[in-house]
Amino acid sequence: MQFLHAVDVHLDSPLTGLPDYPGAPVDETRNATRQAFRNMTDLTIDRELDFVVIAGDLYDGDWKSYDTGLVFREQMARLLQAEIPVFIVHGKRALDQDLITRTEYERKRAEIVERY
Repeated sequence: MQFLHAVDVHLDSPLTGLPDYPGAPVDETRNATRQAFRNMTDLTIDRELDFVVIAGDLYDGDWKSYDTGLVFREQMARLLQAEIPVFIVHGKRALDQDLITRTEYERKRAEIVERY
């Protein structure tokens, strides 16, 4: 049995203070968590892992854009299509549960996502 365990994803973390550094790759860095989340899904599917555990905080707080939820939904849909279950253990930020509920994917979560 093989699985992927991700902790404190902080999808779309605002990275406050980064623009204060001249020459910092702000846009590239802001998209890094999205790309890392996609890479995690790619790896899980490519290696045909048995399941995924996501523990801790999925987000830093309220979304600046619904694109955050869409990125999450897209990756969960890919795992659903690959029939790879996902187990989510929420972090200390109670807002996580409300943010996940905002996504259309939530309606199908019983098929593949278990939340704790």
